[in-house]
Formats: sequence, C-alpha cells, structure tokens
Amino acid sequence: SAAKAALGEGMMMCVAGEVTCDDIAWLDSMGVETVLGPQLLSGEVTLGDALGAALVSDRPDGLIPTVVVDEDLVSLGLCYSKRASVREAC
Repeated sequence: SAAKAALGEGMMMCVAGEVTCDDIAWLDSMGVETVLGPQLLSGEVTLGDALGAALVSDRPDGLIPTVVVDEDLVSLGLCYSKRASVREAC
C-alpha cells in the first residue's frame, strides 16, 4: 500500500487515507504507533481487528497471552486467547 511505500525505517508519518490491518501490522513491526480515528468511526477498521493486527505470539499454536480483569481492573488470571477471541472482546 501507499503507507508501506512511503515509510522508511525510523520515520514517522500520519496516514489519513485507507488503512488495512496488514498496514497496521507492518507499521507496528517497524515500531510505528498507528492512530486510528476516522477509520474506527467510519467502520473501515474495527478496534478488535486493529489490536489483533499488532499482536505477535511466539507460541507454536499462535495463542496470545491475555490477562483477564474484572470491571474494577482487578486481575483474575492469565489465559491464552485466539485472535478471534480478542477481536470479539473489543
């Protein structure tokens, strides 16, 4: 995409147009934080998809370590989640 073509390592940029989950994953791998305002509001990208794109697992089964908390942010424990579960929770 245009974002991948324009960004060199160590640079920062603001993408105002279309952003895909692949773009988010690539930008994250380059150490660039992605700010999604209009894309989230328009439904172009969901919060769960954006978060899932940036998550990386070193486990052979691809599960993501996830801390479960209650409404008061008290930790209930650690579990391992599929990307689909993370998407659904957002």
